[in-house]
Amino acid sequence: GEGDGHLLLLKSKNIRGAELMLDFHAAMYGGRYSEAVKAAERMALLSSTSQMFDVKIFVDAQLCRSLALMEAGEFEGARDLLEATFEVAFRSGLRGECLRGLLLSGKLYLAIGEAQSALPYVLSALRQSEKMGMELVRMEAVLSLAHIWHALHQGPKALSLLRLHWGGGFDKGSLELRARANLLMALLIDNKNDKDSLGGKKEKRSGAGARVKGGGEMVLVHLEAAREAAARAGHTQILMEAQWLLAVTCARCGKREQRDTHAAELNHLLRSKERHGAIGLQG
Repeated sequence: GEGDGHLLLLKSKNIRGAELMLDFHAAMYGGRYSEAVKAAERMALLSSTSQMFDVKIFVDAQLCRSLALMEAGEFEGARDLLEATFEVAFRSGLRGECLRGLLLSGKLYLAIGEAQSALPYVLSALRQSEKMGMELVRMEAVLSLAHIWHALHQGPKALSLLRLHWGGGFDKGSLELRARANLLMALLIDNKNDKDSLGGKKEKRSGAGARVKGGGEMVLVHLEAAREAAARAGHTQILMEAQWLLAVTCARCGKREQRDTHAAELNHLLRSKERHGAIGLQG
């Protein structure tokens, strides 16, 4: 009957939406932002394929599109789209989507180098996600807040924040979140090692491997964790960054064989990326 037809339409729309979300993430992970924008645009079209307009599908799609524009460096377009999408989400009572919009606004300000402006957005998202029990948004907000403290030259504060929340959420989040968190942790520990060394603490740089004693091994542990999570997720962008940092860190620690291995893997990823197209919105 008519009810069965509506149910089939709803089911097919949900399946198509899931397929497009997979397409979106695959394009984002590979740095193919033009493809990601197109996948998000096709998701938005699903919101009006039946007689009723599905505002949640529309808002989710526009948030995805904003993220793709931001990662491609199209900051003005991302900001305009985010503001319009947040207004729709707010008027429609979509609290979860409002939180994601707040957090994405914070990430956008952070991406354009305005960390101070990002702070109220991320703090608001963090507090509200705690109240609403939205654990994944909360952990993303914690990571974004740590990035803000790092950008504001408050590395010890960022490191303390990550360590405080380390055992309680990052391991339960997405592979992408885990990879990004480990990358930042490695960077913060490495910066602390540099400051300790300059201050005459613990480390003496008398040999190529001396740096390892001051915490370089922990840097490598977190970089390896980031590399593994990114590889499992198929996130080429993070994987390349992790491989590059592993090669550099191994070189400084005197681990030449490991350095060469990571450098070779990075070169392989770069050649593969060249074959599959350039980053950005062209093409």
